[in-house]
Amino acid sequence: MIRSHLSHVLVAGTWGSVALSMSACGEPATTPAADSAATADSGQSDGQLADIGTTDTAAGGADGTLTDTNSGPGTDTNSGPGTDTSSGAGDAPLSADGADAGVGKYATCSALSQCISDKCSPPTTGCESSCLAQAAGDSTGKALPMLNCYQTKCLNEMCKGSTDAKCANDCFKTGCLSELFICLDDSKVGSKACDSISGCFDSCPLGKPDTFACMGKCFNDLDANGKKIANALGACFAKNPGPDPTQKCAAETVACFVGEKTGTSPCYSVFNCAAACKKAGKGDDMSCSLGCLGTVTKGGQKAFLDLMGCFGDNSGTMTPECAGKFLACADPIGTADCLAGMSLLAKCQKAAEDGDNPTCMFKALHGMTKEAATTFLQLTPCFGKNDPGSVKTCSPIFMQCVNPTGSADCGLTVTCMQKCPKDDSMCMFGCLKQASKQAAQDAWAAATCGQAGDVTKCTSEIGTCYGDPKATGSCSQVLACTAGCGPSGADCLSSCLKLGSPAIAAQAYAAVNCFGKNDAMCTPNVVSCLAPVGAKLCAQLTPCVLACAGKTGKDFFACQFACLVQGSTKSVTDWLNLAGCDGKCKEKCVDTNGTQCYDICMTTTCSSEQTACTPKT
Repeated sequence: MIRSHLSHVLVAGTWGSVALSMSACGEPATTPAADSAATADSGQSDGQLADIGTTDTAAGGADGTLTDTNSGPGTDTNSGPGTDTSSGAGDAPLSADGADAGVGKYATCSALSQCISDKCSPPTTGCESSCLAQAAGDSTGKALPMLNCYQTKCLNEMCKGSTDAKCANDCFKTGCLSELFICLDDSKVGSKACDSISGCFDSCPLGKPDTFACMGKCFNDLDANGKKIANALGACFAKNPGPDPTQKCAAETVACFVGEKTGTSPCYSVFNCAAACKKAGKGDDMSCSLGCLGTVTKGGQKAFLDLMGCFGDNSGTMTPECAGKFLACADPIGTADCLAGMSLLAKCQKAAEDGDNPTCMFKALHGMTKEAATTFLQLTPCFGKNDPGSVKTCSPIFMQCVNPTGSADCGLTVTCMQKCPKDDSMCMFGCLKQASKQAAQDAWAAATCGQAGDVTKCTSEIGTCYGDPKATGSCSQVLACTAGCGPSGADCLSSCLKLGSPAIAAQAYAAVNCFGKNDAMCTPNVVSCLAPVGAKLCAQLTPCVLACAGKTGKDFFACQFACLVQGSTKSVTDWLNLAGCDGKCKEKCVDTNGTQCYDICMTTTCSSEQTACTPKT
């Protein structure tokens, strides 16, 4: 129930899809002839860039690294997957050792990365070698960590086996963001704040001849503090790679995109504001959703950031620590008790287009007293859980929230709950409110047990709720009463069950749920309740039962049952099975050519039941 993503408020920027053109997952690897520009081997051991982005994301070498198959003078003449026969060493990350600095064409990391991006689109084995051979200065030392990060962290780990290019792209622009910033940094500073970088990166088209120059300008236009904050963000992303690391890096994200901006709004207003962004079609608009946090007080921003770690936890619990953080952000100052707070939540969710958005929960919490809000938070993991373990744990909290103050007994309370529209929990809680504390507890136990579907497992709960310890009615008498309730339904059922003790009430409840059904698994419940003690055969019971036709309601069923108890257990079982099948045929043929349809149905569908109830000659 309480589930969200930080992207509702702090939407992760796309970072300009900077995963290079080499992340086109799904393209087959090829092995072209050696690049003519590569006049000498760069001295690197087998590299990891040879087929970046191919279907084989573990790629190339037997040990999961990519291999250089260039075969010019002094080159690696691999004799097998992952083996460097020139040095005897196994595959290793790309290295700057031996790079031909004499050419000096690519003196910056951006220029070198652009070369590799151009040469390796589409990716092929050894496509990067000519670029590395013409590297100069520290360009290789900056580029290789970034590109090797992409290879190892993205292709060989997070996206291993994936054919979705988006996986590698998302991984690179988050998990390798720190190395990317180091590559782009020209040691100069500009005048822009950190929050400019996301939109600027988005304007740098992927796979263009100036992609890295474009991104480099974005980063180097930042002022000194902007670069510092951006690097901190990249470092945090590197520790928390994934499609959306902002949740774990909330503080760093806010530092970059909100900075020192504050307002007068409280913490919980962020959720309302973010919901408005989404409604306006700006759900993925970073400036809109982050602008929400910029309108909050400094204390509210802290409360919001403290709270972020509590979202996304599907363990089904609410720790005291997280409850305190929710309360700090919600600032409950209202007068609603816990039950009224649940009503606020239900109304808000019904009206909201996105019922999973936490806006409604915070609106409800804010309108409660602090005590009620605390109870409400303890209760939230219990919603939607009906298993015995959860019921046992949650019932006391439900009762604390509902705080029953009425006088209705358990039977009337359950009857009230049964009349509520399906899935209308507030109606059911209202019924509980009108009961005494003990009756409410018993009613909740009976209702939650009955919802599981098999009432035979709810003997104790149903008996305790409906039965009267002082009552003396037999199960047959109680069953006759309940069977004749007709349109009176639940109210009548409750009063009838009170004619028996708790044990009789439970037995009769199981029987009345089977009465009239042609169900071999259910009929024994009716037979057990009737407790037949006679010797009449099945066929001998029918004349007596037919004589009850002039009676109605409870008298009719009392008459029938008085006939049935004259038979044996087997004959009554056979009679009930035939009566149930007979009823189904009559129901089936009510809108058709009656007699003919009925005769055919009884012959084809109920032949075994008729045989069992036919006198033996």
